Amino acid sequence: MDRLAPSAYHDPREVVWKHLVAQAYWDILDLLGGEGIAPGAFDGIRFAFLKSFNGNHEIDLLCRQAEQAAAALLAGLRQQGRAQAAAAVAGVVDALRGSLARAMDSLQGLRQVDRTQSHVVDRQVAIAGRPAEEFAANPDYIAATLQLVGEDSAEVAAQALAAWRGGFALDGGLLELVRDALAQGWHADDLLAEVLLREQRSGAYPSLREFEFVPGRGAQDNHRARRQAIEEGYFLLGRLMSCVSLMNPGSAPLAAGELDQTCPVTATLTQAGLPLTPARLKAFRRFMLVHATHGLNPAEFTARIASSVRTSFPQALVASLMVRAGKVHAGALTECMRQTAACLAAPSKEEFARRQLREGELYGFGHRIHKRERAAGGDAAGGDPRVAFQIALAREAFPEQQEKIDSLEQFARVVRTIKPGLAPNTDFGATVWFLCFGLAPQVGAGIFCMNRLPGLIAQVINQLDFKANALRPPLAVNLPYSP
Repeated sequence: MDRLAPSAYHDPREVVWKHLVAQAYWDILDLLGGEGIAPGAFDGIRFAFLKSFNGNHEIDLLCRQAEQAAAALLAGLRQQGRAQAAAAVAGVVDALRGSLARAMDSLQGLRQVDRTQSHVVDRQVAIAGRPAEEFAANPDYIAATLQLVGEDSAEVAAQALAAWRGGFALDGGLLELVRDALAQGWHADDLLAEVLLREQRSGAYPSLREFEFVPGRGAQDNHRARRQAIEEGYFLLGRLMSCVSLMNPGSAPLAAGELDQTCPVTATLTQAGLPLTPARLKAFRRFMLVHATHGLNPAEFTARIASSVRTSFPQALVASLMVRAGKVHAGALTECMRQTAACLAAPSKEEFARRQLREGELYGFGHRIHKRERAAGGDAAGGDPRVAFQIALAREAFPEQQEKIDSLEQFARVVRTIKPGLAPNTDFGATVWFLCFGLAPQVGAGIFCMNRLPGLIAQVINQLDFKANALRPPLAVNLPYSP
């Protein structure tokens, strides 16, 4: 197993650091209360600290910002003539420094031990054991995504492709459902959840316990159960990709026979009615694959939790998609598309960006793990290495729209000028693609969700190698804004 540093999504060092700091935080609040000092007296300092504590993972950054908060608090107490309280707080802070130094020193040798399908640290993403861009270069979409579950045989790939094609061909009832959903203005996540719930109500999906690894059972039987899980997952992948493609106004269902010699990416874009060129098809497949999985983000973690307790496959995906729909998760994509389209039409990108920042409604920028201040490279690259890759692919796919892409990158540069620490995220990178395609925000949201489906499905399948109901915290502690 590669000797990698712990993934930023589940780093024990963060868990320990935040636990120790949280203890000191509550001790300081109790101490101030005992001195008759209300927490609200220092809310500005406290809120800034909590934003850093709950929003960052990198230990050096957390330490710097915690030291700044401690210094500001001590200075404020002294200015108010609270020398005794300041001395007591300083004692807690000094003790905390010692505890943190000992703990972090003892944890220096930690490395990644969870064999996950992707590994994420600041400015680096690996998928299936390779750099994300290298993983995305695979010209075979099915073979590439099967690497997320450790399968590379031609036999399993053929079974997965057959299952995908079976799911992609929709019956009349599902076609009517998609048409009605579009007429009623459903969100993409709601449509996909309803499709999955219909599959669940069909009675065709047993508990995932039927597919789990059983110690003592023959290797052939365990592998057969795993292949059955893959077939279910890829059937549902085809079903959902077909529904997403039919959300586009120019779409038309493909006949089942048309799928026999067509790769999944080509079939999906063709059914959606999107104009294709060989360069655009190749770039879009890479665009899809680089976004297939990203550590234990909330949606993928939910898929893994659901699989751990052995729901059915549709139930696990419904749970994951509903979490993913959150407005500060993938649900931000539709807002990012609307906002960025408005920026293109605005007389001044700078004034538009400043207004959005003032209102706290700037979408497509900022990431909990990939930070601008540690980034290197182009103006729109940001901390997340996938963003520059996505934009470069868009330039390959849409040579006739270079001016639009230039304008979007200019918007990112304007934001960087105003707020240098704020990097564009994959919502922004995907928005570049979807605006070049001329997609409506809801269609873009559907494709954005579709790109991540292989990662969600892989989390479900991979968790079947573990004992049921064994996935538990610890997670890094959060602290509430209310004292």
